[in-house]
Amino acid sequence: MTVGNGATTRPVVPLDRANTILYCRRWEATVAFYRDPLRLPVTHHTDWFVEFHLAAASYLSIADASRATIVQPSRERACSAGALPTCHRPDDA
Repeated sequence: MTVGNGATTRPVVPLDRANTILYCRRWEATVAFYRDPLRLPVTHHTDWFVEFHLAAASYLSIADASRATIVQPSRERACSAGALPTCHRPDDA
């Protein structure tokens, strides 16, 4: 990656794979959307989690929100640590 001053940067830890996980309330419908009309290949699945291959080393996982436990840091603690968490969860996902 080249930055504005022409310098090249590299990640501190080399990444071989990237995976985004969506926690969905309408899990079955969301899985069906990515599997059927989009025909994304399934690389892993359980009864509450499905991983799709997007491209090269990119993957998308769909998790059933009703079966997952997500611990979110308090906004105050995150802000005091210098990080403001951001998350977008569409109502129909």
